[in-house]
Amino acid sequence: MEYLPLEKPMVIALVPHTQKLPAEVHLRTLHPQLRSTFDDLMDQADAIDTPSDWPLYQHLHADAAHIIGIQLPADGELARCDCGHCTCDIVCAARYVRSYLDGTVWRTQCPACTDDHYLDGE
Repeated sequence: MEYLPLEKPMVIALVPHTQKLPAEVHLRTLHPQLRSTFDDLMDQADAIDTPSDWPLYQHLHADAAHIIGIQLPADGELARCDCGHCTCDIVCAARYVRSYLDGTVWRTQCPACTDDHYLDGE
């Protein structure tokens, strides 16, 4: 059996492991312009109220995650802690936060705030 020589040598590129992004970010650690852009994207996503716009909602959350350097959760949804009891400003996966009705306003608590000062809107 005769083997034909390769015209070009095969090049194998080794890609180093990329740094894993954090699962949560404190907004106060970011540049004010990044915070503002993040807030704008999240506000646009929060304004979406029809199921047909779900792809846009997910796209806005993906852009927001990219801007603040956070790992995008598998379900593609982020949440800001705004429990109203402290100055926590964590952004994390929405599946980890707890929501409650405070009068007529829905609030979210990150896991740390839920453990530290559980609120129920009363």
